[in-house]
Amino acid sequence: MSNNMDLGYDMFCYQCEQTAGGKGCTKLGVCGKTPEIANLQDLLIYQLKGISFYARHILDSGLNVDKSVVSFIENCLFTTLTNVNFNVDDHVHLLKQSQDIKNNLKNIVGTTDYITPSAAYELPETKADMLRDAPMAGIMYDKTLDPDIRSLRQTILYGLKGISAYGHQARELSYYSDNVDNFYIIALEAITDNTLTVEELIRLTLKTGDMAIEIMKKLDEANTTIYGNPSPHSVNVHIKKGPFIICLCVIKK
Repeated sequence: MSNNMDLGYDMFCYQCEQTAGGKGCTKLGVCGKTPEIANLQDLLIYQLKGISFYARHILDSGLNVDKSVVSFIENCLFTTLTNVNFNVDDHVHLLKQSQDIKNNLKNIVGTTDYITPSAAYELPETKADMLRDAPMAGIMYDKTLDPDIRSLRQTILYGLKGISAYGHQARELSYYSDNVDNFYIIALEAITDNTLTVEELIRLTLKTGDMAIEIMKKLDEANTTIYGNPSPHSVNVHIKKGPFIICLCVIKK
């Protein structure tokens, strides 16, 4: 398979079950995501992989990665979930932040024996140049990649995005799991590792499931500690026009 541009696609996204024809959205997301947003999100994930390359070195040295870095990774993963954020300016801002974070981690780690393309990548200043670079971050960019490896890497990535939804909410309530925080980094770095086999990636996929359970437990702990255990209550069932969201934390405050 070739990259998006060689295939004549404006974008390529197949992260949700509603994707066009069950194969992938290539002109406009069924969700409403534009090619501009899709490509900026691809590049943002690419940057997270580069950040995780350096962060993994920090973990392997026995040190902890600053929670602000983990929170950024988690927030970016959450941002790229379907229908969470389609604001172009927000994505450009996150991309610029990602380069600053990557540079800071690079300075902490220093010289390494090798470097991955996503770690070495230098983000340009303008949105136009970011979009110019985005195809190299696309799912189908590597023409030689084994389809099973590609599928497993994407499965792990989408699992991380799901974990981030729970993790982001828990962190808003000042709860988090160190195991999950470290796993974001370990897994994002691993899906750039060309030495990992199908069997090793399957094991990492199963580990991703374990982390999903762990973060759901953490969010449950956060919710029940702050709001108490759920119990039946009388509620207003009258229909009102328009969508709405119940913001429990805001209501509590």
